[in-house]
Amino acid sequence: MRRRLVVGLILGAAVLLAVAFGRAGGAPPQGFLGRIDLKPLAVEGLSALWLSADGRQFIALSDRSFAISGTIERDSTGRPLSATVGHQSALNGPNGAIDSEGLAISAKANIFVSTEGPARVFSFETLDMPGEPLARPRDFGPLPPNGALEALAVGPGGALFTIPETADAETGLFPLYSNQSGDWQILANLQFPDGFLPVSADVGPDGRLYILLRAFSPMRGFATRLQRFDLATGTPGPAQDLIDAGFGQLGNAEGLSVWRDASGRLIATLVTDDNGNFFQTAALTEFALPD
Repeated sequence: MRRRLVVGLILGAAVLLAVAFGRAGGAPPQGFLGRIDLKPLAVEGLSALWLSADGRQFIALSDRSFAISGTIERDSTGRPLSATVGHQSALNGPNGAIDSEGLAISAKANIFVSTEGPARVFSFETLDMPGEPLARPRDFGPLPPNGALEALAVGPGGALFTIPETADAETGLFPLYSNQSGDWQILANLQFPDGFLPVSADVGPDGRLYILLRAFSPMRGFATRLQRFDLATGTPGPAQDLIDAGFGQLGNAEGLSVWRDASGRLIATLVTDDNGNFFQTAALTEFALPD
C-alpha cells in the first residue's frame, strides 16, 4: 500500500510538472509572438503588469508586496528577447505591507494598486512611497481574502475599473465597478465562461476594456482566456474572445498589458505567477490581437 502511495505521488508530481511547463500538448494560441522566461530574475508571485507605450519599459507587481521595474529587449521585429530588472520597491499602505494584485497607471502617471485581504484600491505618487487608500464601498467588505480585486484598469479619461474574482452569490455574475470621481459604482454585471475568473484587466490604446480570465484544474493546471469589451456607449458591449489557451499551455497567467507596437499592431503581453514554486512558470508571453 505504501509503495502504491509513493508511486501515485510521483506520477501526480510528474503530471503537475508537465502541465506547469506547458507540455500538455497543442499548438500555441492564435497570434502567439514570443515568450521570455522570467525565472532567472528570481522574483516570485508576479500578478500584475504595465508596459510603456513602446513596450520596452515594464512594471510588474508581486503578491509578495513588492514591485519591480525594468526593460525588455526586443529584436528588429519587436519580438521579446529578454528582460532585466532595474529597481525593486516594497509596497506599503498607511499601515504596512499590502497584498498587491492589480496595477493601473493613468495617462497622467497616477499609479493605482488593487489588493486582496482586505479588498482595497490604493493611489501611489511613486511605488517607493506608501499608498493612500481610495474610498472603499460597502460591497468590497464581504469579498474573501483570496478572491477579491485582482483586476484593475484605468481609462483614457482617468476612470478606474475593477472586478472582484468572486461572483455575486445570488446572480453568479461579476460586477464591473467604475470610479470616475471618487465613488465606486457598478457599471455592469458580466458573465464569463464556466470555470473562468477575472484576474487582470487593461484599457487598451483603442479605448476598449480587456479582461484576462483564468481557470484551474488540479490535474491539468491553468487555462487562460482574453476577452475584449467595447466601452463606446459607456457600458460594456458584447464580449469578443481573443485568446483561448487550454490547460497547461501558458501557466498561471495573472497580469495583462495591451499596447501597440511600432507597426501599429495591438499586442497583449501576459505575465505568469509561479507562486514561488519551482515547478510553475514565471514568464512573459506576447500575442498579436486583431483590431
